Amino acid sequence: MKGMVIESGFASVTRLIKHLNLPSRGIDLEPIEQERLAMIRKISSPALIIHGEFDMLVPIQEAKDLYKFLGSARKKLVVIPNADHNTIMFAGLKQYFTEIREFIEATRLE
Repeated sequence: MKGMVIESGFASVTRLIKHLNLPSRGIDLEPIEQERLAMIRKISSPALIIHGEFDMLVPIQEAKDLYKFLGSARKKLVVIPNADHNTIMFAGLKQYFTEIREFIEATRLE
C-alpha cells in the first residue's frame, strides 16, 4: 500500500463502544484495546488523517490517538474547522481536497 487517507476514523473500538453506549456488559474490552494499539503501531504506510473539529459521533480524540500511535514515519492530522462527522467535506471543501491532492502527490514521489 502506498498510503492511506483516514476520514473520521477511530483508534479505539472499545472507546467508541462506550461513547455510543453500545451493549458490552460481560465483555472484557481490555485485551481488545491492547490488540488494537499493537495493530496501529505496526502500520507504516504514509497516512493522512482528516477529522471534523466538532465530530460528536467519532470524537476528535480518536483522530489524535490515530496520529499519535500510527507507526508511519510520514503522517499528518488535518482538523477541519467547524465540521462535524457528516459535514467534514462541505465545511472545509477547499482544504479537504487540497490536503488529499498534496498527500497523493507526495506519495507518488516516494
